[in-house]
Amino acid sequence: MPEAELMTVDLAEILSSLATKEKSTELERFVNVRTSKGQGSGITLTTEGKRIDDLYKRTFQLAEEKGMRDREVIENMAEMTGEWSSYPGVIENQINEAIEAGETETAKTLATKAAEQWGTLLKKAGVNDPAKLDHLAPENHLFVQVLANYEFALERAGDLERALEMARLAIAIEPSDPENLVSSIVSLAIRAGRPEEALQELDHMPDSVAPFVLYGRALAYYALHQFENAATAVQTALRYWPAVAQGLVREWKSGTPMPKQGEAVSEIQVLFGYYEVFGAAWKSVEGAIEWLKSAEKLFIQSGARREQYVGLTRSGMKADAHGNLQVTKPANVDRLAGAKEVAKDAFNTLLLVDGKHYVYQLTDAGQAQEDQLQALFKQDLKYHDRMDKLRELTEAWPGHANAAVALARFYVSEKKLDKAVDLLQTAIFSSQALWPDDLVGSGLIEVDWESNKPLLTAYAHIILDSAELGERETAREFARDLLAINPKDMLGVGQKAIELALLDGDIASAMQVIDSASDPISAHNLFGKALALYADGKKDEATKALHTAIQSRPKIYREFVSDKHRMPPNYNPTFVSYFSNEEAYNYHHIWNNIWRTTLGALAWFKKEGRTAMQAAPSSN
Repeated sequence: MPEAELMTVDLAEILSSLATKEKSTELERFVNVRTSKGQGSGITLTTEGKRIDDLYKRTFQLAEEKGMRDREVIENMAEMTGEWSSYPGVIENQINEAIEAGETETAKTLATKAAEQWGTLLKKAGVNDPAKLDHLAPENHLFVQVLANYEFALERAGDLERALEMARLAIAIEPSDPENLVSSIVSLAIRAGRPEEALQELDHMPDSVAPFVLYGRALAYYALHQFENAATAVQTALRYWPAVAQGLVREWKSGTPMPKQGEAVSEIQVLFGYYEVFGAAWKSVEGAIEWLKSAEKLFIQSGARREQYVGLTRSGMKADAHGNLQVTKPANVDRLAGAKEVAKDAFNTLLLVDGKHYVYQLTDAGQAQEDQLQALFKQDLKYHDRMDKLRELTEAWPGHANAAVALARFYVSEKKLDKAVDLLQTAIFSSQALWPDDLVGSGLIEVDWESNKPLLTAYAHIILDSAELGERETAREFARDLLAINPKDMLGVGQKAIELALLDGDIASAMQVIDSASDPISAHNLFGKALALYADGKKDEATKALHTAIQSRPKIYREFVSDKHRMPPNYNPTFVSYFSNEEAYNYHHIWNNIWRTTLGALAWFKKEGRTAMQAAPSSN
């Protein structure tokens, strides 16, 4: 099939197919369609529509805080359902309830009725082509949400072709894909027997490392019998997201529990979540699951693994000036030949390499403890049973940093931050017991060495948890130590150090971290410098620094002045590449409140930003 014919889709016809012959619907009480020559059409809300929309947003926030069973949440949902039954949030809840009850046709009927109401309203307003809808009209997203609900209901009812149409229509209306429907298009295309269309969709995302991209590409190649391409693609997927494969190849029993509000997500629940998202596509291709099993075994046998980072965003630590990821080669084992033993306990040995680098090496007893932890991750255990096992490991070896981090995550989910901090501190201090007195300031413990990663990861977690607990000075002290022994800062601690220093009004410390950073062009350093100088009263220098930052990252300025902040579909908070939409969203999400803490800073940012934007590169 010629490539040009792969995705020839009449989107106008799909949009038109939603319209019915009804003269009016309840929707007209809540929604208008603005038509304007030259600017495109856009959905707007009436006064009543805005009231329901605001009520839903407040209810959604309340549900996140108190749960869906909260009395006020239930009352608000009942009010919205009674007044505006086709509101996207209302329909989504009804569809989910029907699907959970096994009533997929009921879900499909509900979603179809809502989508047809919106399609009819658009047709009456003369909007017969999605291209005529203004992408910048924020209320258009309500229609996109309806289409996303419709796509989900159709998919669960087995109507894959229609589901694929709705996903493509939604993307045409809002290309930024806030509902992550591109992943549905890839999956549905494969399930519908058209893997070449999935590959064509993925061609638009050559640099993305999202799970659906990497695993979707591998599966599409396999379905096309392009086995060499498939083998390369699946090994890449396994390096980035090994847990996805574990979820796909596992034999699942019915009734696997998902986490309740306030509970930590266990490893088994994470794996099941991957299976829920990707399983249907992989099962639709004959032999794919067995092939993935064999690929996973080969991956494990080859010793391949990907570095895992937690807690803090790394914005370019292993990226060049254009945001391209750089692969860090593992430490050369030959360098250990001349290593000098510094200290040793029952579980760990500290070695000095090249006269400056300190490296941890597990003893046989330490390796046995680590093996027990890794085996524990693979077991299907209840929440409290898993915590008990982790406690046993940390009690047997207080310096077992990997076990301490895992157990601390459970404590954090239970809002027991003090327990998390105490546990992590014990693990860190136990590992530090092997240090010579002059290590900080003269030696390095870098994450380039795989064996150092557990301790440094524990550092990253205790910095975050101490700050969250309100113990900022503790967090800052650990950050100072970590930046001294790991100046490459591959765990993103520098940005937290800047944040904490600014919150404490310690401008000198913030500037010291910024000036010594190994990634000076990262967003938190560029904008952090501007904010620090402004807070220090150096307006001229601050303005110059701000102009430099905005001209480097105009997307961040646009994100700050935007009324709506939508998470990009491929957002991964543990790594955001330079100059991307993900970086802009991430910076606003983390730093908006920090800018607000400095009186007048945000208003100055927006005002001076307009001048800086005039000179900003349009490509960014």
